[in-house]
Amino acid sequence: ALRAGIEVLKSGRPLLVHPEGTRSRTGELGLFRRGAANMAIASGAPLIPVKLEGSFEVYPPHRTFPKLLPKGGIRRQTMRIYFGAPIYPNDSSSAQDLTDQLENAVRALGSGHS
Repeated sequence: ALRAGIEVLKSGRPLLVHPEGTRSRTGELGLFRRGAANMAIASGAPLIPVKLEGSFEVYPPHRTFPKLLPKGGIRRQTMRIYFGAPIYPNDSSSAQDLTDQLENAVRALGSGHS
């Protein structure tokens, strides 16, 4: 999967990677893994921090399809997407350093921090 992802990035196409490696079971950010950083280093592609607020409520891991309306209500579910500044790998970047930078950038995104 990593090799295929690197080829996609080297071709100039974007690739969505969830750095936690799985959907959250609690709605809280989990431990970031180094896969995205390894692909960025190997391809030279930047990491774009993205935070999804409300995605757990809209599409919890136990559901097959997104929940667009709350139970018994008519108000739609809301999800916000925040984008941070690109993080570019360089010759001295380690996968762990880039992963830490990405995690810090994602955690800083959100309401009042856009």
